[in-house]
Amino acid sequence: MRRNRAPRQSDRRWSRRGSAALLGAVTAGAIALVPASGAGAATGRGPGTASTGSGGPLAFFTANAPYRRGVVPTVGWTRAHPGAGAGSATGQNTSSPLLTFAGGTDGVGVTTGHERVYLVFWGTQWGKETTVSGGYEGFSGDHSGLAPRLQAFFKGLGTNNENWSGVMTQYCEGVTVGATSCPSDTYHVAYPTGGALAGVWADTSGAAPAMASGAQIGAVSVSAAAHFGNTTAASNRDAQYFVVSPSGTNPDDFKAGGFCAWHDYTSDPWINVASPYGALAFTNFPFLPDLTGGCGANFVNPGPAGALDGVTIVGGHEYAETITDQFPRGGWSDSSGAENGDKCAWITPGYPGGAQDIKLATGSFPVQSTWANDSHGGTCEVSHPVVHNGDIITVSNPGDEATPTGNGVSLQIHASDTASSQKLTYTEMGLPSGLSISASSGVVSGIASGWGTYAVSIVVKDPTGSSATTGFNWTVGSPPATWQTTNTPNPSTSYNQLSGVSCPSKTSCTAVGIAEVSGSGYVPAVEVWNGQAWTITSYLAHIPGQLNSVSCPSTSFCAVVGVRSGASTGLLAAQWVNGQWELEAVPVPTGATGVGLQSVWCASPTQCLAVGRYSIVSGGLATAFALATRWDGHTWSLVSIPSPSHAISVLLNSISCSSASNCEAVGSETSGLGTILPLAEQWNGIAWTSQQIPTVAGAIGLDIASVACPAANACTAVGSSLWPLGAKPAMWRWSGTAWYVVLASPGPSGSSDSRLLSIACYSTSGCTAIGSWTTSSYVNLTWATTWNGSRWMIERTPDPSGAANSQLYSISCTSSTTCAAVGLWFASGGYAHNFVDQTL
Repeated sequence: MRRNRAPRQSDRRWSRRGSAALLGAVTAGAIALVPASGAGAATGRGPGTASTGSGGPLAFFTANAPYRRGVVPTVGWTRAHPGAGAGSATGQNTSSPLLTFAGGTDGVGVTTGHERVYLVFWGTQWGKETTVSGGYEGFSGDHSGLAPRLQAFFKGLGTNNENWSGVMTQYCEGVTVGATSCPSDTYHVAYPTGGALAGVWADTSGAAPAMASGAQIGAVSVSAAAHFGNTTAASNRDAQYFVVSPSGTNPDDFKAGGFCAWHDYTSDPWINVASPYGALAFTNFPFLPDLTGGCGANFVNPGPAGALDGVTIVGGHEYAETITDQFPRGGWSDSSGAENGDKCAWITPGYPGGAQDIKLATGSFPVQSTWANDSHGGTCEVSHPVVHNGDIITVSNPGDEATPTGNGVSLQIHASDTASSQKLTYTEMGLPSGLSISASSGVVSGIASGWGTYAVSIVVKDPTGSSATTGFNWTVGSPPATWQTTNTPNPSTSYNQLSGVSCPSKTSCTAVGIAEVSGSGYVPAVEVWNGQAWTITSYLAHIPGQLNSVSCPSTSFCAVVGVRSGASTGLLAAQWVNGQWELEAVPVPTGATGVGLQSVWCASPTQCLAVGRYSIVSGGLATAFALATRWDGHTWSLVSIPSPSHAISVLLNSISCSSASNCEAVGSETSGLGTILPLAEQWNGIAWTSQQIPTVAGAIGLDIASVACPAANACTAVGSSLWPLGAKPAMWRWSGTAWYVVLASPGPSGSSDSRLLSIACYSTSGCTAIGSWTTSSYVNLTWATTWNGSRWMIERTPDPSGAANSQLYSISCTSSTTCAAVGLWFASGGYAHNFVDQTL
């Protein structure tokens, strides 16, 4: 009995959205009936915020195009707006704020390995490819020699003892959010010894668009990764792709936009390009000579020798920003959002921090200075001693462990130090009862006792203070339930999703959702399980809309709720009774412009309650309120339910009842500042009342997704606590008098983001919850966890073979060993399929 979420396959962060981004979310008009992108969602991390912040020095360029990270304005624009950057025509601004570390995006802050720049010359307009002086690739359509100039520059970085690259090596990752400096035992930006150029490709599969969008440019980088064989997230960890457009094109309207280039990454919601190879750092690099003088021609050198000055000034700017902020804004930027190149752009040669030539093994090239935090309170520098890393400890992750209660354990933790003579010390946090680690050898041993899944951290240190940490889950107890994927038919060949499921018995389940049908758009989907197979019920498929939830108190009665679309936009409800489906009318609040029912619970054919939300528009602004409606066997009627007075958006996601006179509804409220807070309401058979529900200490937001109430004094609610670097599972219990936070299940080890989305309880101390987690390769997978009243035990849920992303939304259980969970999975071609995992 879960609310509906419908992400697009192309949105790589679709499991990270707050409840306001749900499919079926109330807008100023009506309920959206297409998968929501979540592009505007923000959890306090880089991908959810514009690169320059609101009102930052480069906000002119990012106000309507937030993907323009580290944008390089033209010289003319910069001179016309002298207050827009840290530098100026006559020198650097020494009062400019320092760069701070943002905590990384999915664990990535800076480029720590040897830099690899891939130049992609995009489009048939480049003409015939030839080899020119120096062994570089040249093109008949390149009238200026831009292509070989870029190749020589990147090939020469890290040669001839050049120290321009040294400026960037002061920055690192692995420090606290807000840090302005880096200790020696962190991973610093690497020096590009021997050159940064890793490959050149002329992508002549078609003509480059006259005015390519940011997403089109990002898609080229995905093709380039495949071309160069970089088909894993690990192979792209230190890579960046320069997408160079041909003469005569206008990528992202740079000619009228007042800028020369920008960089970003494919998983930025504002780019939203699906990459099966992990997130990719890329640069939009237009054909700069087409904008005469505006992008640095003759900025350092006069005459023909300086015609391509801007090529390496701008190229160096974007390169320097990418290696210090690889997936913006997870790396280094200042309080306004400016990166290290932004703060020093277009300072006139000869002035402090001015652009100048540097000598590489491949020639002499003009570059701009970049920002150095560690010099004189922050300055723009062209030369800086290379910062080398201190002792680096590497510790191997042993993977998740599972041990039956009472069994002996011997597990070696393997670690190494770049200073091989250093003695390593091992400590642990979270080992199961009966187990310990040897401080000197790193061997975990003992007799496992207890029951549940434990989140374990192993910390390895050397005498210099350098350290490394690895984490994994350790499950102790009887083997967890065995889940298997059940074949499920799809009404559509393009988009299918199951959003709710209810199983009154082991051999009877009903699942509901949506399907995209040619000629009809999105329509409700209903499927039933008879103990052996799932089959499609097509009676409701003629109604434009979607179903979000189903409740079947018996094998002969079910109620479903959702949203109508089209000309009759409104609430949708139907019942399976007497062997057929019957549509029911549902009233909407007076003046409501958008309505949606997210969850339904029924005791019998004459007693049902459903919850969701509706919106009212006033002064052009929409405010969303809680919605509740009741079925008495004849009609649905509205029931007054309070909404927090200070909230701008309220959504009830789930309802569960121990009886017709004792129900809990949970969800979230969004404050005027955008903070997501937990919400709970109680029904006593006569009226709804708001309840106090505690927050999770330190979390920046909370979203309760689902609740299950096997008894009046025993409800369990699950959801997500939101943190700057992702989400973690959260859990609450209702004692009959108050809600309290309890120990949530650890998410799957290695996850940068894990959530619980639905829960089913078969006793007061037995529940199973399902959710989603994100791998280091930015792939969404499913997981389940079982609660025995005191601890959680993680269970593995299989994902369909070939799934690019998969998601479970709703679970129903008749016992600890008989559950069904439903959702969807995306194939690599982009099609969404129905998805059912069951314990049989």
